[in-house]
Amino acid sequence: KLFSNQIVKMNSYDHKSFHIAGVGLNNFTHYILSITKGYCESNNLKTEYLTNLLMQTVNNSFYVDGALNMQTGPARRGDVKIIKEHIERLDNSPKYQNIYKAISQLILDEFHENQFKL
Repeated sequence: KLFSNQIVKMNSYDHKSFHIAGVGLNNFTHYILSITKGYCESNNLKTEYLTNLLMQTVNNSFYVDGALNMQTGPARRGDVKIIKEHIERLDNSPKYQNIYKAISQLILDEFHENQFKL
C-alpha cells in the first residue's frame, strides 16, 4: 500500500518474478544513474541537462509498442567504431566503462545477431 493503490493477489512464483523485475527496473536503474552522475561530475557536465532525456526515455519505454522499438545509439546502428571510441574514452571511469561495454554488447547482439564482439 506504500507504493501503489493497486493491490494484486498472486502466487509465490509470480511474486518472485515481479520482485526480480522490480530489482531490474529500480535497483539497476539507480545504479546506472549513480554511475552516470559520477561520470558527469568528474567531467564537469551538468546532470540537469539530461533530466528531460531521462524522463522522455522512461515515459516512452512503457507507453510505446515495445521499449526496443525506441532503441537508438551506436549499438543499435552497429557502429562498433564509435562504441570502441566511447569505451576507450571511459578509461578514467572503469565502472561506467564496464556498464557501457556490457550493455552495448547486449544491444549489438539483439539487433545484429551476434555479428559484433567488443
